[in-house]
Amino acid sequence: MGPTATPPLPQLEWTLLPESNTLISKRVQECNWFQALEGGIDSSHISFLHAPQDHADAEVTREIDRASFGVGEAVQTADKAPRFEVVDTDYGALIGARRSWPDGQHYWRISQFLMPFYTMPPTDRDEKMTQSHIWVPMDDTHVVNWMVTWHPDRALTAEERALHLAGKGAHVCDYAPATSEAYGDVRTAANRDNDYGMDWEAHRTRMVCGIPGFGVQDQAIQESQGAVVDRTQERLGTSDAAIIHVRRRLMAEAKALRDHGTPPPECNPESFFVRSASVVLPPGANWVEGAMARVVAKPGGHLTLA
Repeated sequence: MGPTATPPLPQLEWTLLPESNTLISKRVQECNWFQALEGGIDSSHISFLHAPQDHADAEVTREIDRASFGVGEAVQTADKAPRFEVVDTDYGALIGARRSWPDGQHYWRISQFLMPFYTMPPTDRDEKMTQSHIWVPMDDTHVVNWMVTWHPDRALTAEERALHLAGKGAHVCDYAPATSEAYGDVRTAANRDNDYGMDWEAHRTRMVCGIPGFGVQDQAIQESQGAVVDRTQERLGTSDAAIIHVRRRLMAEAKALRDHGTPPPECNPESFFVRSASVVLPPGANWVEGAMARVVAKPGGHLTLA
């Protein structure tokens, strides 16, 4: 832990709730941890990877929304090119992805990145159910992806748990037979050797990606880039603004430690007491201020912007 005292634990909301309010799963992914994390802060990919072929297909979007707590509403906008804005906070970064709303307002999907490896994809409007990934590196080419779903005010229902345990949302709980290797009991049954369970008929007729379940869809894309993606071949664009920002933040802190022995600044544990959100705001409105009441979990709390 270094030469100084052990830092205080961050006050992540789900760690402070009764066990009945949370659902936690984990799985191994065969790729670099940061490669996987980048997918967790890319809010634009839902319009493709997790979307129906026809954004007006109400039956499919309802099914998506039941399992995702927010993806369904986003794909209904038909705006597949969100404009990103990122602001630094003392705990990490707040990421806003703006889409056009049918009545001329702006629909903001707001993600969280919390140092050093937590991500929170956006929730739906008026939805308190929140989810987070924790991307814990095993080595350079393997990561343990912890997935947490929680509700701050009540226990999760049996139906909500069943949706996730069945693999319809971001949790992946269908494992291959256990082995004696490290984390051999949480290797997913769906993997590159079986095309991640691709349903080719659904792929052809209903969904952009026919792989069942958001979690396996994400895993397939993250792993299929290779164990460590060759970033010298990238052609980054405006939709990669959050990824670029978080890369620079982590690289700057790593270089400060390497070159000057400067450890990352200690954060106030209460700063981590945040959620993701979605809001609809008038054009020109400050999205950080407009979402403040949603993203700060403690009533009356505020973000410390860096």
